[in-house]
Amino acid sequence: MKIAIAILLLAGIIVSYTNNLQYTKYGFMHQRKTIDTVIQQIGTIYQLGTNDEPIYIIKCNRLYLNFLPANLPKAFQQHEVKVVFSGAMKAMHPMEDEYGQYFVVNEINDIIK
Repeated sequence: MKIAIAILLLAGIIVSYTNNLQYTKYGFMHQRKTIDTVIQQIGTIYQLGTNDEPIYIIKCNRLYLNFLPANLPKAFQQHEVKVVFSGAMKAMHPMEDEYGQYFVVNEINDIIK
């Protein structure tokens, strides 16, 4: 019985991992259930990964969360850009929290210095 449970858990981890590799454009996030909304929060955009395959996250100053945006506009795909943003936090499976909370941006603006 323990072996069967271990095999099922391992299969779930493998499926989750391969699904993460498969979705490099993050378009699937739009179809996920919205679990919360974020309104007018201040954050900083950071580039992770390489220049060939960049991954952008938004570090939210007040909520102490990292968001992985599905639809970050090209104009904001820069390292260390300070922004004010709003959007929808999307549901995630337990093994999907690699870079941050799945997020769909509804509104985003630069912070004028």
